[in-house]
Amino acid sequence: MGKDIQYKKVLAALLKGPVYHENNKLWNMVLTYESPIREYFSTLDLDLHLDEPDGFAFLKSKSSEKDEDSVSLMRKQQLRYDDSLLCVLLREALLEFDRSQSHDQRPIKKKEELHELMRPFYKIQTNEVKQIDKFDTTIKRVEQFGFLSRIKDSDEYEIKRIIKAKVSADKIEQMKEMLKNHAR
Repeated sequence: MGKDIQYKKVLAALLKGPVYHENNKLWNMVLTYESPIREYFSTLDLDLHLDEPDGFAFLKSKSSEKDEDSVSLMRKQQLRYDDSLLCVLLREALLEFDRSQSHDQRPIKKKEELHELMRPFYKIQTNEVKQIDKFDTTIKRVEQFGFLSRIKDSDEYEIKRIIKAKVSADKIEQMKEMLKNHAR
């Protein structure tokens, strides 16, 4: 790779994690240099997953294409029950948002709405504060995974569309049932 390569910033960014359309400079580089980016990462046994309509791009290993649990270079770690549950619920919420053809541009949920999504999957707690703290901790972890983005100076979160690449729509009900059984 030559020193004069114009898109090396986007190469580094993709190695760190997803690139979203909100980051105009990097997103435009992905679109402009898509072919050489694919070519470069191909030599590293990596594929560029580019979803233009939903506005995100990330890398995935070519050798893991058959392994749906290993979709990208994002941190590979076993998700806790709480994290898995919220991811499935977020994917379902995104699916409903897309079906509603809402005039809203982005799928946004208030923190309390996220709590209400999770609540039916937990035993009734006598200590409501403890349960809310648990839900908030889960929301923060899922935000760190990149599936939620807190809207500055508010209690609202945007559901990031990259979750579509991680949780397929046809597996939502199957995963929810598995998570319910796990909770019992």
